[in-house]
Amino acid sequence: MLLTTPVYSEEKKEDNKNGKGRLHLWVTDNARVHDVGPVSSEEHDAAASSLLYRKKSEKEEELVLLYEKKNDGDDSFSLVSVRLTDKLPRIKEVVKTWKEIDAALKSCTSGGTFDPRAKGMCNGPIPTEGLVGFLSNTLTDGTDAGKIWKDEYLGVNATVKNVRQASTAWGVRFKGAAAGAEWPVGSKGQNQPYYFANNEFTLVATVAIHAVPEDGGSPIPLLGAKLKGNDGGTSVLFGLSYTKDNTWSLTSKDGAPTASGSAWKPDEKYNVALVWQGSGQGSVYIDGQPVWSSQPAAPSCAADSCTISHFYISGGGSTGAEEAVSGESSVTVANVLLYNRWLSDTEIGVLHKKAATTSVMRDATPPAGSAPLQDSSSNGVGVAVPAPAPDVVTSKSTAGPRAKSSKADSSVRGCGAAVLLPLLLLGLWGCVSLV
Repeated sequence: MLLTTPVYSEEKKEDNKNGKGRLHLWVTDNARVHDVGPVSSEEHDAAASSLLYRKKSEKEEELVLLYEKKNDGDDSFSLVSVRLTDKLPRIKEVVKTWKEIDAALKSCTSGGTFDPRAKGMCNGPIPTEGLVGFLSNTLTDGTDAGKIWKDEYLGVNATVKNVRQASTAWGVRFKGAAAGAEWPVGSKGQNQPYYFANNEFTLVATVAIHAVPEDGGSPIPLLGAKLKGNDGGTSVLFGLSYTKDNTWSLTSKDGAPTASGSAWKPDEKYNVALVWQGSGQGSVYIDGQPVWSSQPAAPSCAADSCTISHFYISGGGSTGAEEAVSGESSVTVANVLLYNRWLSDTEIGVLHKKAATTSVMRDATPPAGSAPLQDSSSNGVGVAVPAPAPDVVTSKSTAGPRAKSSKADSSVRGCGAAVLLPLLLLGLWGCVSLV
């Protein structure tokens, strides 16, 4: 499905009525969203638009954009027509990539140019329903803000700071007090493909900690979600850290850091999952076992300050004295998966068993040409054996029943699901289905 929405210039983002809106073309499968790029003239103040698609044969097809532009000096509008047929190859390439990665993860076999087994990612099928973001280990030079950690689904990339190296076999290595990555949600700007995270999400990653924090140091952040405050600062919605005592520490907005009671070992790989069901209800899992949960409670913040700014990985996005850490991180993070729904206990357990988390990840770069992960079970599918269930920490809040899993609300009938609402709320859009 294709749609267009106006993106307003940053110089006038405080007053979009005076800023010029340039139309962008987007492609979506009602879960993932990819920005194909600007399609209207930068000189035009684009308004309402429509997309027209015609296919005469397998080799003859056409895509046309019609949009209104506001004329200078009065309130009249003119109609502009733009041929976008040259965008169709890119659109098809994106859709092909989505399908190839889905197929590769579902079967844990090579799909196109993507091989999850060679990346040490899985021992069996990985759930793809609701999977919208995937950070593997692809880094690019990026910008002054840091290197770019590529989303394999071609959606929203993460920004990496002070990364030491990227290992083709294991993942991305972070070393240093400020080393980490930031995966934007609200901080993305006007158009937010991950806006759904404010209602529910599941964030999964494979991690290995290579060094014990120094004595006297505070817990070091590992994975979590941060809120955007009214004052421009951030605070942690909830997240996981690790301590000098080799224990996990849980942090939430409405409570002090809490020890989980379970331990971690240096260089061991762990499958970590953060699940958010909204209304103050979240859970943290390690190797398929729950180590922390909070029950539904009334939000303790104003609506504006309850918006997620970004997901952080290691020290990514740490700003402000309340987030300062006295120790240095030394971790490797791989295969970060973002779902637009919350996964159940059973699904988290299955995901852990299918994830390749049993190998030891040493504090060094794997040798070049290292062999892919091998099967370890008699039936040809290596399944990680879950550790004994650790203690579960439950936050003190008003108890309530666990909500049922929900799919994205298709409140925009025929032109996309709730994942597109941040794009469509601008009110001036056009869409077309290629099906």
